[in-house]
Parts: sequence; C-alpha cells; structure tokens
Amino acid sequence: MARTANLTGIFEPILGNVIDDLVARRLVDCDCLFLAADTTQARAVFNALVHQYLIPACRSASRCLWPGHASMPTVAATAQ
Repeated sequence: MARTANLTGIFEPILGNVIDDLVARRLVDCDCLFLAADTTQARAVFNALVHQYLIPACRSASRCLWPGHASMPTVAATAQ
C-alpha cells in the first residue's frame, strides 16, 4: 500500500514495544503507522500517539474462538 502511494518512500520497521518510551518517541516522526499489538496498554499508547500527533494509522487484529469448546477458539479478524 505504501509503495503504491509513493514509490520513493522509505519503509522502516520499528521493532519493539510501543510502551517503551524510546520506541514511542520514534513513532512521533512517522508519516503513517501500522499497529499489530496484542495488549490493551500498547493499543492505548498507539491511539494516544495517532490522535495527539495526527498520524494516519491502520490496525489489524485477530482472535481465535472454537464454537462449542471453551478452550478451543474460532478464528476472527478485523482490519481498520
């Protein structure tokens, strides 16, 4: 998607936990963010960053639940 918008753009993955102050500070200068987080705290920090700094963002999520089995999940996914 990013390459379609700008062929000369630079994609730089930032590996780390957004809860870490040094990681969060690096995200402030990004042109767009993609979230793949599995904790409520990480999603809260991400939401605060994109709203405070008006950074375009998207997120994806998945959840597994198996019908009829409390311990076995089915698969569901969302993207926003």
